[in-house]
Amino acid sequence: MLAAPRNDGLAWNLILSVFWNSAEPFAASSNMTVHIWPMLFNTSTFHLGNKTIYRGIILVIISLLIGISTIVGGIMIPQMMEMGPFAPAHPEVAYVPNAPEIGALDDRFGMLFSAAAVRAVGSAEASKVTLRSKVRIYQEKTDQSTPEKPYFTIDCRYNLTGVEMGLRHSLGLVHSVQGKCWTEYGWLHHSNATPEYDVYHVWNLSNNPYPVESNRGPASTELGLLPAMYPDHVESLPINVSYALVYHTSHLPSKTASNDAMYMTESMPEKDPWSKMYDFRVKAERPALSCWQTTNFCIHGDCGSVFDLVNKGVPPGLQMILGHVSVPMVLSIPRQMGPSALLSFYSNRPGSDVDAESSKAFSDMERMVLGAYLLTRNVFRRNDDGTILRLQQCDAGSFWKTTRGLWGLCPTVRIRVGTLADSSYCDSSDVSRSSLPQRCPESFGTSWTRF
Repeated sequence: MLAAPRNDGLAWNLILSVFWNSAEPFAASSNMTVHIWPMLFNTSTFHLGNKTIYRGIILVIISLLIGISTIVGGIMIPQMMEMGPFAPAHPEVAYVPNAPEIGALDDRFGMLFSAAAVRAVGSAEASKVTLRSKVRIYQEKTDQSTPEKPYFTIDCRYNLTGVEMGLRHSLGLVHSVQGKCWTEYGWLHHSNATPEYDVYHVWNLSNNPYPVESNRGPASTELGLLPAMYPDHVESLPINVSYALVYHTSHLPSKTASNDAMYMTESMPEKDPWSKMYDFRVKAERPALSCWQTTNFCIHGDCGSVFDLVNKGVPPGLQMILGHVSVPMVLSIPRQMGPSALLSFYSNRPGSDVDAESSKAFSDMERMVLGAYLLTRNVFRRNDDGTILRLQQCDAGSFWKTTRGLWGLCPTVRIRVGTLADSSYCDSSDVSRSSLPQRCPESFGTSWTRF
């Protein structure tokens, strides 16, 4: 506009002013057309060779092109800006943290995954009504239940399609989860060596003790929750997986009473130091939750485990990520959030006492299952779980897995394992071992798989 000739006739100055003062390109083209159109038919004054006519037509065309490109750019450019799956900034540094032993709550390990779990649980709380229409959770009392020793079961199930999980091409995928939990009193054992404490032996396996206060024990000031998977299922990862949730609520102080199995209260002993502040405490000998979960991956109605995806045309990278959700995701919530995964954690002194009256095992389980549903649904969207895997060109072959439950097809996958302070390489030929090696050769010819 600044370079356009001026004082070149009243008609041209009119066209120039209309173009300059139009709010947007389409308005400029329409306004100039209104003025140019009568000029085309006023042959006594204008003709097609007139400079005003062809300059005006050029400005109309420019305005139209600018307006059309603005619309097209608004549609195409945002899609082009999506980064999608990509390699790490330094391709020779791919990091996977060491998994702690089963039943151990490793804080440094859990911190890497806590952000996604916190978002999932927060979203579950914010949209609980909407999610409950997609996730079925219900509780039933059993015939052997008594007021002193409540027995109950909690059933849950949900389905997720590939589209709901964020895949651009669904592949006909449906992820189906069905599970059940029930109260288990038989895992708690009294200890003669330390009479003030009882010990949970999960699945009656003595190699995983979990001590809690006994009837003769002192007051407790730390709420706890132990998630564990049945040891034999960690490596084999069958469709039906057994897991457990062990509460540590014994002798936690409370200002309110409850008859819930996990938070059943008794009067606070007068000699207890907390008796001046609290009227009640949670009884000792609380049950654990023994659970199972069946996980199916269906492709166009053909269902099976994550291993069965190899013959169903599912890309290897996709199989690897789906292997992450083949373990009970409800375990990921307490493993990543600790006792804050429980609704009872939030009290006047979080994690140090409970409001027993408002605390329910079913509410805790509902919260964790809804969080697991969202964590599964967002598994392809989140990129903050601390894991980056590098895939190489390789022959089609057997499955490989890490102790975290990640699966793939490529037998030459190389990953980096270790802690943030100490890491090293390992080769997929060794990954199938029960413990990951510490040193392996460097990898070359890296290429990345997209899906």
